[in-house]
Amino acid sequence: MADRVITPVSGLAGRSLEGSRRLNRPQAAEFLGISRSCLAKMALTGDGPSYFKVGARVIYDAGDLACWLECRRRASTSQVREAA
Repeated sequence: MADRVITPVSGLAGRSLEGSRRLNRPQAAEFLGISRSCLAKMALTGDGPSYFKVGARVIYDAGDLACWLECRRRASTSQVREAA
């Protein structure tokens, strides 16, 4: 079997998909430490991490999840989220 070559997809800011870890919604929820239903609601409202929709499947990139989570780091409960 020949090696598969994965080419970058336009719209991903020049990032290659090669070596990226893909997670389904239950795995992504576990990665983030939240419930699946919470993650699903965030996807519905647009408040959650970005994802790929392939047919009926929702697929998250582990790097995107880590970045999304890091953007929510706070030093105190009174710290306001900065506008993106």
